Amino acid sequence: MKGLYLFVFLLFTTPLFAQTPPTEVIADSFPLTFNYHRDFRRIKTMTEQKSHPYYYQKMIIRFLNNDSSLTRPEVLALMIGFTDNQHYKPLENMEIEKEIIELNDNGFFEDALEETKKYLQKNPLSLCANKERSYAYHKIGNTDSARYFMDLNNHLMEAMIFSGSAKGKTPENAFFSLGLNDGDYFIPNVGFSVTKKSLSKDKNRYTLYVVESMNIESAYTNYYFNIHHAKMKADQDGISERKPKKLENAKKKRTAKGKGKGKKGAMQDSTATEEPDMLPIDSVPATSPDIAPDMPPSTTDSLHHTAPDMPPTDSIPAVAPEPPAGNSENTPPTGEESPQGPAPLSTRQSGYLPKAYEIHYIT
Repeated sequence: MKGLYLFVFLLFTTPLFAQTPPTEVIADSFPLTFNYHRDFRRIKTMTEQKSHPYYYQKMIIRFLNNDSSLTRPEVLALMIGFTDNQHYKPLENMEIEKEIIELNDNGFFEDALEETKKYLQKNPLSLCANKERSYAYHKIGNTDSARYFMDLNNHLMEAMIFSGSAKGKTPENAFFSLGLNDGDYFIPNVGFSVTKKSLSKDKNRYTLYVVESMNIESAYTNYYFNIHHAKMKADQDGISERKPKKLENAKKKRTAKGKGKGKKGAMQDSTATEEPDMLPIDSVPATSPDIAPDMPPSTTDSLHHTAPDMPPTDSIPAVAPEPPAGNSENTPPTGEESPQGPAPLSTRQSGYLPKAYEIHYIT
């Protein structure tokens, strides 16, 4: 009987004392701080999983709908996910973005809108194109559309700032950069002037784009942008055959229409006062994340930025172009060697900014 009682006792009490194997904790959420070496691959994997909240195809719809609930980590995950997109061609895209800027700089705002519409359908997360489209709409008086695209620009800016722990001043906390030269657009967006550019490596041998900037007090600071993924993709793609420049085509088209030559910062088409066709935000199909709606960003100032020229035969220049001689304001601080000095603020660069509060994030 004692043996029977012992058997029954063990039968009912053993589960109480059994060691349950610990549940494996899967790191599937965004870290409090972003570390490229630790987090890039893991986050990219998240964006590829249909069941994950960071699934790219779901997130891009929220972005295009200008979802105000989007967090900075979510937008950063979206940018990381785009590095696997078939349209992610950093070297080719850099050239197209440069030509779009030239259209706006020369007053071809309708042409800039036409080109950015086509470009953003394939590259909805372009920091440059969203800003340029916003500016073009602003110049023709379509404030709603200008506000929408500036809002998208601000989402991207805030995600980049988050990626660098709001600093970006050392290789260890470099800003994540989707494009090869997004640093050229980022710096003017916070009210600074680009003075010099170079390439560097961090301790993990990742490629960094280093932009020396000057603030309104003539203080010089280096900001670091991690472009390792973009550089790898550019090296893989190589340089494609160059097509006719968009600015040249726009001038020919305007001349053919008998509307005269484009004059920098002025002369716009007679249709400039007409509101362009727009696709309502809520009309974006859930299954077509590649189509960007032609709706709104913000800002009340009529000025903007001009990105420095980028050579078509190299993915990243070693230094910026040399500015006009004789400008005493372009002299670098004592003890610093800078063959070109800071580029003076253009009329666009000095005022048409994203949110003003962005500046104190990185200072």
